[in-house]
Amino acid sequence: MTCPRSTALKSPVGARSLRKARHCARFIPIRLTDRDSNTYRIRYQSIHSLGCVPPYDPERVLCKCTPVAIDYVDTSGPGESTLEAIGGAFFKQRQIWLESLGHRNLEHHLSTLRTTANIRKIVCFGLGSLGRLSGDCYTRTHTQHAAVETIAASLVRRGLSGSQEIKCYAQDPVYDEVDHEFLRSIGITPLEDPKGFLEVDEHTLVFSVSPDVPVKQIVTDLHWPGAMIWDTVTPSEKRKSWAKYKENDGTIFWIT
Repeated sequence: MTCPRSTALKSPVGARSLRKARHCARFIPIRLTDRDSNTYRIRYQSIHSLGCVPPYDPERVLCKCTPVAIDYVDTSGPGESTLEAIGGAFFKQRQIWLESLGHRNLEHHLSTLRTTANIRKIVCFGLGSLGRLSGDCYTRTHTQHAAVETIAASLVRRGLSGSQEIKCYAQDPVYDEVDHEFLRSIGITPLEDPKGFLEVDEHTLVFSVSPDVPVKQIVTDLHWPGAMIWDTVTPSEKRKSWAKYKENDGTIFWIT
């Protein structure tokens, strides 16, 4: 869970300090200093990422290539929007969703799906902050949260909840206090990482669309859910690889 050589931080023998080692600071994705950071987050990496070592910095494998690690991050700062602004935007986008072809298709699939699963809760991962009210993120994020309501209602109509209320949960590290308050107002309980993963059991439907963490791998390691709604599923996931590019000025960069 800590970087190699971190024991050099004057800790007792066998102890592990949560202070990040200086040589690891450049490997933190957002490159924060101790002064800029205020908390820790769990960082997950997929099996595909672990097998794809950056050719421009092979030493990175010593610090960052672990399935689970701790990142030092900054979560301070005011939210981008007020509760009233989020509510107005969400209810407008929800109405658009309810009148869309996507909504009709989702309801059709849920109503005709051959399953005997008993679903008592929906756990969502990485649906995004509702407070970002501009650009494509706004439309996608609000639509995905509105779809949670559609999923729950469809499952209840099918009788798959065993006449019980379906509880809805959502986990995303980008949620702030305003997000939390609004989510509760629409019947979704926000959870801090990793509590969302720990909620998953055989009576859970997992809903996650293009997350930044390997949700499928984490969930199957912990407990198989009763059902899962995902983005486009391909027969096999492509193996990640690095490609080297050279600009006209001689600058070399790598992408994956």
